[in-house]
Amino acid sequence: MKTIIKIITAIYASMVDQVRQVNRKYAKPELELTRFTKFCLLALRLYLLSMVLLMGWFLVQQVRSLHHG
Repeated sequence: MKTIIKIITAIYASMVDQVRQVNRKYAKPELELTRFTKFCLLALRLYLLSMVLLMGWFLVQQVRSLHHG
């Protein structure tokens, strides 16, 4: 059992190291974005966040209706 935990821990540490390397590599963007592009990306983020919140609210409503129904 301890061997399996050591293996899982080693795999997890390796994945964390890989993610950190990628984050370091792309920490500074190489593209210059116009104000319009930045605005569009912000609008897209807000839209996606609202969709996720809406889906979460819908899920909660469905669970409530199953619980009360």
